[in-house]
Amino acid sequence: MAFSYIPTGVQQKFWCVQEAAGSFNTYTAVAAVNAVPLVELTITPKLDFIKSRERRGTASQTHEVSGAAGGTWSAKAYLAPEGGTLTAAPDIGDILEAAFGYTSSDGDRSYLVGSSGTEKTTPISLQFVKTAGPGIYERAMGCWVESVDIEISRDIPTISFSGGFATHTYASAAFNDGTISSSGTVVTVDAGHIDKFKADSFIQFNEAGTVTNNGGNGYRVSDVDKTANTFVITPGATEEITDNSIIEAFHSLAQTFTATNVPISGAGSGLTLNSKTAGFISFKCSIKTGIKGLEEANSTVPTHLILGDREVTGEASCFALSEDVDSDEGVMRFWGGAFDGDTMAIAARAGVNTTKLRAVVNIPKARIDVSPIEIPEAEEAVVNFSFTALRSAANGDEITLDFT
Repeated sequence: MAFSYIPTGVQQKFWCVQEAAGSFNTYTAVAAVNAVPLVELTITPKLDFIKSRERRGTASQTHEVSGAAGGTWSAKAYLAPEGGTLTAAPDIGDILEAAFGYTSSDGDRSYLVGSSGTEKTTPISLQFVKTAGPGIYERAMGCWVESVDIEISRDIPTISFSGGFATHTYASAAFNDGTISSSGTVVTVDAGHIDKFKADSFIQFNEAGTVTNNGGNGYRVSDVDKTANTFVITPGATEEITDNSIIEAFHSLAQTFTATNVPISGAGSGLTLNSKTAGFISFKCSIKTGIKGLEEANSTVPTHLILGDREVTGEASCFALSEDVDSDEGVMRFWGGAFDGDTMAIAARAGVNTTKLRAVVNIPKARIDVSPIEIPEAEEAVVNFSFTALRSAANGDEITLDFT
């Protein structure tokens, strides 16, 4: 008996859940309703090794000392409102709340970096789970959001996230060595294969094509003993598992998506500058959240999350229309105002201007940077309005993302 599993891109499934307050980097159960329809999720673990500088009469590198662990992650999703109910959160709502700090369902679904002048001083942490068939299960725990990028054009509008995490765990596939009794918790794998499993990952069993996976919930690997080639599962096996069955990475967790709309189309999007409609080619907004992991000498991984300076910047690319000052379409008056340090309110809408089909980036006060006019040899002149968002009337009011 043999098996051969190669994960493929089309098999990928993703889930994301918020960790409870005060439980940073603590295992948190993921359910079908935590599914997120991401375009991509990259989990990049790290383990530092520090070069020993001891002199031993040789040019050979003799020792390394293991150092800090953790890693980085990045994800990309389409902007898509929940659609069925105006105030309901989109499928990526947990990520958005962790990135911005606050969410509100007062009239629509909004994500804010401040609420009533209060900023989030205890950032929200996340856990991501990624599977790709029976060959790989990955979990990143103690995740935080460092940056957010929103892009609107005639293509499908997207939102991208990136950040760091504290703990990485995984499971792959192997054979079990010996029968596991019903309710048994200790699983022995073939010699040399225990490195395929790490605590807080999930597995299932495949006995000649019959899958046993705890009723679709999988078995949590709660402890790994590399010396004995064993790991412990929670709960115990729901039925007897025969010798030489395949232990697979758990990939059978259902996905339940709440959104009733497909992703927003970029065609029909809109931009206003100081409440005046402006024709635009593309819009991008970037948030550096200021959230970071606190690294202490008493731990190999980050232990807490803290909030530093936040920065909101962006750019709107527009044709250099110069029309009557009362016209909605002319943008050159705003280009000229940049030379005086003028500020303006910016609202960039993804999607047509229809309830439940749009998402709006609102920036009440932005300072426009001085910029050149780009005049190509034969095509239309373009001006790129790069900007920095500023506090307008209250702390944390420089940006909101509204599904409205």
